[in-house]
Amino acid sequence: MRRMAILMAGLSVLLLGVLLGSCANLTLAGNEAVTFALVIDDASLLGDVVIADIRDGGVDGARLDTVSAEFAMVPGSSTTVTAHLTTTERLQTGQRYLLDFYIDMDSSGNLSPGDRSGVQTFDVMPNSDYVEANFFAVNLFTET
Repeated sequence: MRRMAILMAGLSVLLLGVLLGSCANLTLAGNEAVTFALVIDDASLLGDVVIADIRDGGVDGARLDTVSAEFAMVPGSSTTVTAHLTTTERLQTGQRYLLDFYIDMDSSGNLSPGDRSGVQTFDVMPNSDYVEANFFAVNLFTET
């Protein structure tokens, strides 16, 4: 009788492990509208618009979406701005994406001389809909 109880307990634990393993695999997959928060240490960008292509993987990756947002001050800071770029397309979570962006300094809506540009990678955690990265103003390129 005791042996039967131990066997049943063991089978129950095994079944629970299989079920939890299946559920864990489900939580790794997901498609979400993701907000990429780009934080830059340059208050002079306040009010400027950043336009970004979201690419799959690296610079040569497929363009998945184009997003834009206006820079606003980070609460409690007098020197740092942030732009929250939310995708219009759902992206696979648990992936690495690259933002190939430019700051539209002349409000032309196009990449033009004087605009500042950069690239930033973002690792989107499984089932996440928000990711943030700091970018240093010194790393921005000025278009010529």
